Amino acid sequence: MDWFNTLKFHPELRRLSGKEPKKVIGLGSDESKVKEMWDASNPDSPHTLRSQKDSTANYPVDNWFGVIIEQDGKYRLVAISGFSVREGKDGKKFAYKGGTKSSVDGKKYGRTARDKAIDKKPSIPTIAGYTAQGKQYMTGDIAPSEHEVIPDEVLEHFRQHYGTTWDVTKWFNSLRI
Repeated sequence: MDWFNTLKFHPELRRLSGKEPKKVIGLGSDESKVKEMWDASNPDSPHTLRSQKDSTANYPVDNWFGVIIEQDGKYRLVAISGFSVREGKDGKKFAYKGGTKSSVDGKKYGRTARDKAIDKKPSIPTIAGYTAQGKQYMTGDIAPSEHEVIPDEVLEHFRQHYGTTWDVTKWFNSLRI
């Protein structure tokens, strides 16, 4: 680990936070930049790029959101989440949501990042895979065998990598109260 990572901050985070004690922001589409900021903030829990993991290699996220907090005078990226939009069957759009990760108070900050991503995601059918910790957030049609918009090969990928811990939500299911 180099000296920069041991500082637990990334110089860009102070600017992005606007020096607010907590800020939820869009981080853009460059996952390598998200990784750089995450790893600087969380050197003991580095982010693995989605393209490098078997379960997420075909599960894109290209609209990233994060929670930045000020901690001991340093600004840290403590939660991330995102989505991507793709073309499905008959040229109709669908979305992937995922990438949610939190290093501090997961229920609070992880949910905040996820909610920001959901707020910005278009109201279209959405597929998401869940970890054991995240499966409590499943709200849609659990592991459907087919879908009118989402391509069969996408459904098959989720079946192979997530078993029954994935779902498809329609736009009205993703509305939060």
